Amino acid sequence: MKIVLSVMGAVTGALAVVFLAACIAVAGAIECMRALEEMTGM
Repeated sequence: MKIVLSVMGAVTGALAVVFLAACIAVAGAIECMRALEEMTGM
């Protein structure tokens, strides 16, 4: 039973890291687009 719990914990942790990385990437892209729009005066 402990093995199953460890695997579940590892999978949950990995998913959390991937989700966090995706959030940061999306937020960074939005900030980039906003900065570009301000620079080009659009």
